[in-house]
Amino acid sequence: MALAAVSMLEVALGYAELGYAVFPCVPGAKAPITEHGLRDATTDPTLIEYWWQTNPDANVAVATNGLLVVDVDGTDNPWMTPERELSLAVGPVQSTPRGGSHFWFRLPAGVDLRNTTSRIAPRVDTRANGGYVLVAPSRVGDKPYAWRPGFELAHAPEGLPEPPSWLLEILLATPAPAPTISEANPIPEGTRNTALARLGGTMRRVGMSRSEILAALAVANAERCRPPLPPTEVETIAASVARYEPSQVWTAVTEGWADQDAEVFEPDATLPDDPGVFPKDLLNVPGFVGEVMQHNLATAHRQQPVLALAAGLSLQAALAARKVRDQRGNRTNAYHIGVAPSGDGKDHARKLNRRILIESGADIEGPEELASDAGLVAAVAQCPGLLLQIDEIGRFLRTVSEPGKNPHLYNVQTVLMKLYSQADSTFLGKGYADPKKRQPIIQPCVSVYGTTVPEHLFAALTPESLSDGFVARVLIFEGEANPPRRESAESELPLSIVERARWWTRFRASSLAGVSTVPPDPQLVTHEPGAVEIFRDLAAVADDERSRLEGPARSVWARVEEKACRLALVFVCSADPEHLVVTRAAAAWACRLAEYLTRRVLFLAHRYVAESAFDAKRKKVLRIIEDAGPTGVSQNFLCRRTQAMTVRERSEVLDALKDSGEVVRATVTTGGRTRTNYVATRHHKEAA
Repeated sequence: MALAAVSMLEVALGYAELGYAVFPCVPGAKAPITEHGLRDATTDPTLIEYWWQTNPDANVAVATNGLLVVDVDGTDNPWMTPERELSLAVGPVQSTPRGGSHFWFRLPAGVDLRNTTSRIAPRVDTRANGGYVLVAPSRVGDKPYAWRPGFELAHAPEGLPEPPSWLLEILLATPAPAPTISEANPIPEGTRNTALARLGGTMRRVGMSRSEILAALAVANAERCRPPLPPTEVETIAASVARYEPSQVWTAVTEGWADQDAEVFEPDATLPDDPGVFPKDLLNVPGFVGEVMQHNLATAHRQQPVLALAAGLSLQAALAARKVRDQRGNRTNAYHIGVAPSGDGKDHARKLNRRILIESGADIEGPEELASDAGLVAAVAQCPGLLLQIDEIGRFLRTVSEPGKNPHLYNVQTVLMKLYSQADSTFLGKGYADPKKRQPIIQPCVSVYGTTVPEHLFAALTPESLSDGFVARVLIFEGEANPPRRESAESELPLSIVERARWWTRFRASSLAGVSTVPPDPQLVTHEPGAVEIFRDLAAVADDERSRLEGPARSVWARVEEKACRLALVFVCSADPEHLVVTRAAAAWACRLAEYLTRRVLFLAHRYVAESAFDAKRKKVLRIIEDAGPTGVSQNFLCRRTQAMTVRERSEVLDALKDSGEVVRATVTTGGRTRTNYVATRHHKEAA
């Protein structure tokens, strides 16, 4: 392969175009950057662009599955005689940073070779199935790999020569062990996720660790699943199962240190766990959304990357409204809420969206406030591909949840839910005595980007909003608390952003995409092979969660796949609007984001949503104790933080938390002083 490319991204794409699966490694080193290393290798240009746009200087690694690369280390290796070098140098040859050579071959049909270390001779290794090598111009330290002049990698894998017969004889002299065939029952497609989750749950119940569960599930997947799940899915199942506490009773019995009648508290395994901070790699969306985010962060006084992502996705969703659809009829409409404390920069992204729409001439932004459900319907009838940007949406949602106090606003939430679900059909609205007042809207595609402070949003969340499906339709993005203030100046919008927004306003203009009484003609977005399977696996995870959980959480999981499909549509509209195909990279990103945000909102709901006044007090006290970490809080500290409670109320709450096993009284040492504090059980176990 000629190295005329000017960037590592172009280099990686060049190898992929030849048919070599690549993945990024740490700049100047051989360690993979991606979570699963070799198993992430791909020829998908979208995923490759995503990797190298995130890490422009990353080394390029090629997976050697189906290949054989002979690595002769050192310039003075006695094994490398002139005769052997002539026999090996019949295809591409790469010089390595330490003065050695890589000789490239393809494996003959039916031959399965694995990696070897010094089997052929000292300092002579091979990389084949299950291995990888760095390729030029990657570097180790400050020394690069380079193709020998006249021996560049210029052909697809099928065009490589086969290894010389004498080399194959050496490598085949100790054959790899034959794969074992499981005698267990096979697991057919459609039941794989559920079956492996149940197996993992059984192992977790008796105290097995995440690594032990993963090892066992990997074997079951390889030997029993037809076909096997991708390794990443098995890792996700193992990680999900390991989040829950093992049954203490069964662990005691299995390990032989207690009898079966032992009375040990067993936590509720259906309680949601915290999925952690927002994964940074999900912030990288190629194309229009990424450009909008970049300009957002460059001009913000307080940078909020997660909110920049939420607003950018909302903007792209609205620009593509009624203009694209996937094979299942999904549209781009989405409801996003950005959450951050007051004064922490949550308004910047919303204002930037407005500026982009104004400068591009895209007249699709709706009113900032909604006075009634009839006003909302009228706005959508005028512009069915509407973007609603609502400040303090948490306060608004709290208001509309009180029908007795605000009857004119109560139905707004109901209308929003109907509009969300009827983007592929017709919204008929209310029936009036005067039929002229009825406003049918064909394929409404309304997107919402709201911002709020945390306390208003959590006050608006109720068991009813979780179970009636409203929260299931919303994606909540949490910004950073108190990000550092920075000096930034207002700057002109990049022309590329304005032009792309204008491009979308012209896209399929003949379809009358902005007329509510004429059916639009959205372009069909297809899926590349493998993308549908990624969505199907997420649906299996959701089904498993719904079968395991009770109450409102089941409703939230019911729409996770649908939200992922819509996110994937927005992703491809942003990345390459002229070639609209849902790639595996788009599907994987969308499914990861939808699942993360679903797990996070259920965790937040568990912490904040109360079923009664007493439950609200209980959860407030538990949050105070949990947020204190392993040291917990003293009785005096808790009294100061809960002054609105009476002594009796506080005592009853603490008794309830101790009875449920969520809080313990523990002796802790802080600052050289030993005291008895209230500590959250999960922190107490971690400290122990």
